[in-house]
Amino acid sequence: MFQLKPDSIVFVQCHPRNATGGTELLHQLVYKLRRCNIDARIFYHPWLPSPTPDRFSVYDVLVADKVIDRPENVLIAPEIRTDLVYKYKKIQKCIWWLSVDNFFGHHYVNSTGLKRIVKRILYGKMRFDFKNGIATHLVQSEYAKQFLLSKGIFSKDIHHLGDYLSSSFFKKSQGSDIPREKLVLYNPVKGFATTKKLMELAPDIKFVALEKLTPEQVSNLLSKGMVYIDFGNHPGKDRFPREAAISGACIIVGMKGSAKYYEDVPIPAEYKFQDEDGVEANIINKIRECFEQFEVKTKDFDHYRNIIRAEEEKFESDLKLLFLSSPK
Repeated sequence: MFQLKPDSIVFVQCHPRNATGGTELLHQLVYKLRRCNIDARIFYHPWLPSPTPDRFSVYDVLVADKVIDRPENVLIAPEIRTDLVYKYKKIQKCIWWLSVDNFFGHHYVNSTGLKRIVKRILYGKMRFDFKNGIATHLVQSEYAKQFLLSKGIFSKDIHHLGDYLSSSFFKKSQGSDIPREKLVLYNPVKGFATTKKLMELAPDIKFVALEKLTPEQVSNLLSKGMVYIDFGNHPGKDRFPREAAISGACIIVGMKGSAKYYEDVPIPAEYKFQDEDGVEANIINKIRECFEQFEVKTKDFDHYRNIIRAEEEKFESDLKLLFLSSPK
């Protein structure tokens, strides 16, 4: 789909020093492209000294200090930096929608005071006007695809490029022999209002927050707990539910964002709950059901786990279609 030449360079914009699922995916893309003999480079913008997070050193990415604005090159910007498509004139431009919600919520968070206010005003005006032809769109989720279609983007300009869990996580989960406990694990940053109600209604259930932990500690907890809950906004196809599922836990989610799409969170409908009055009692009943029948209930997520295990292969296949297929 992209028209590459032997001397083409693919520049992937990434926020420096930020170790999240999204920024890891940007590094994974560069790593996979380079393994296909494509000259791909991470472009940290804004620039900071020592920009690569330590745990991403395994990807051994090549770092660019600037973008070379030529027609044979490609710029891939995440949805939080759509302003970059207006900065360069000649390069092939692509927006990778790793989320939807973050597109609306990111306003130069590293600025302060009056500078932040001014940048919010300017950045808001140049965000993205959703005109067809400005850029190619890659989507990580069905949620993002439907969002772009609702904005009038032509389906021919939307292409899927998902993500995958790192092999290190699979090794950790497969090698775990930690006995299961009746624990409910949750991300306190997302959907805590609902989680708090659950805690109040079921004080006998132990809820454990996944915060201020190393990746190793998170893996151990996911291998120990029986249930993972997530009633947050699900801005993209989130990693925590997939990590929990691969670790053997049962998954219970709300219906916000990507979670409402079976393509993004392919689990049985009985484990998805609408945000409505009195729903907390039903969620608690489902949690207790998972506790008491764990060996049976965990098998309800085997299909989800098989999809997760195949994600890296699917990522590589989609990548080759996008970057190595001859233009028609």
